[in-house]
Amino acid sequence: MSFLLSLQATILGSSVAAPLSSPGSTPEAITVGAVTTTRSGPPNVIAGFSSSGPTPLSLQLKPEVSAPGANVLSAAPQGAYTTLSGTSMAAPHVAGGVALLRQRHPTWTPAQIKSALALTGDRVFAGDGRTIEASTVREGGGVVNLPRANDPLLFAAPVALSFGHVLPTASVARSVTLSDAGGGLGEWAVTVEQQTGATGATIGVPPTVSVPGSLPVTVATAGAPEGELSGFVVLTRGAERRRIPYWLRVSSPALARAKPLPLTRQGVHRGTTRGGTSLVARYRYPESPVGLGFATDLAGPERVYRVRLLRPAANFGVVVLDTAPGVAVEPRTVLAGDENRLTGYPALPFNLNPYLRIFRQHVPVSGAILPGRGSYDVVFDTPADGKPGPFTFRFWIGDTAPPTIALRSRAVNRGTPLVVRVADGGSGVDPDSLVVRIDGSDRPSVSVGASASVGDGAPVGISAPVRVRTAGLRRGRHTLFVQISDYQESRNMENVARILPNTRTLRARFTVR
Repeated sequence: MSFLLSLQATILGSSVAAPLSSPGSTPEAITVGAVTTTRSGPPNVIAGFSSSGPTPLSLQLKPEVSAPGANVLSAAPQGAYTTLSGTSMAAPHVAGGVALLRQRHPTWTPAQIKSALALTGDRVFAGDGRTIEASTVREGGGVVNLPRANDPLLFAAPVALSFGHVLPTASVARSVTLSDAGGGLGEWAVTVEQQTGATGATIGVPPTVSVPGSLPVTVATAGAPEGELSGFVVLTRGAERRRIPYWLRVSSPALARAKPLPLTRQGVHRGTTRGGTSLVARYRYPESPVGLGFATDLAGPERVYRVRLLRPAANFGVVVLDTAPGVAVEPRTVLAGDENRLTGYPALPFNLNPYLRIFRQHVPVSGAILPGRGSYDVVFDTPADGKPGPFTFRFWIGDTAPPTIALRSRAVNRGTPLVVRVADGGSGVDPDSLVVRIDGSDRPSVSVGASASVGDGAPVGISAPVRVRTAGLRRGRHTLFVQISDYQESRNMENVARILPNTRTLRARFTVR
């Protein structure tokens, strides 16, 4: 029997809207948020760097639990100790708790251990004032209370309720299966503790429920305005309380009113945001995080293109190649007609590939990884303070091949540039991904940017030269290393089977005469 304990992703910095990603989005995982603690113990405050649910695409309520993750004494190399902060500090607390519960209750299943931890947690607060509880999509069921989890009385499946997106006039029902964990048989009172809500939206539960049994929970929006609802369904028997967190968003997609243009031909296209609609200002989920070089308020005009996939694909995407002077364009990819259903992190215009040196840098690319059959919208939007106008973009489907690299000549005169030809027939060569080394060193005379250029600084098309200066090199033989990726590589991460499948490297010897 194995347990999957996953760290909550923190790659997007300290923004409270920074969403979690794989592997924390795995349904079976125990996903852990981080809290700060005081010397005197509880109450706990959610850490600023701790990520937020719901999960992209599947819209699950995550994390399930929280644990101390700020200023934690941890082991360091060479037998030393250091103080670190992060959800990578919080998750080991829970891993240890899982091990202890497994030892004390060898017959409990992984799901039951997860339930015991999630339903018995302590409250987490949103700020240092410690007056407002943190949202369930930040704290989950709360900070793990191991003595209480050791005697949970009952198990719940699922341990958290996500209703996802609910229309403003809808009624949606979910059910929680309750079972005895030892001493939990019988009748429990049921109430709702609502954290955030909208006028007209209600969470309905019966006044009591019997264990074992099924607990129905119903959401009725009754014309409620758009917004998130979160809170807890609380089971009470005497002094005992068990909490089941819930989350939903009342949603009426504005993008459904757009008139998208069909996007079928792969290659380079020209478009314009001038004269487009201004239906959408913000995209989710994940919420667009700040601090990564791209706009999050896109209140200007947008131009929408519809992509229809007749079968699943490895990927698809777009890259903005060029804009008219002063024009600002941000690409996003969503499920058709719904700005609240981004295709995960690949929809956001930053480099999310941790194996590249340009990780987390802005790149005007958006797309989807392993998209299924169906319809998607590629939206080119204008920041609130930006200027709409013409732009050029490339569109591709199923780019799984890296660029090609060819050394034009293995001998050059001293002072003459060494020319390397790079080409890519799919998403196109990404000039910012270029790495050049001579004799194992990134010397100033041959460093990326200062001494090598791709396409002379212009947007790269299908092929372009890389010119590496040889000034300052001694006469004789040298070793050359070149690495370059295409734009699809900026979308690839742990959901792609191989590391850097869209990156090519060249190792060669050359002579300076």
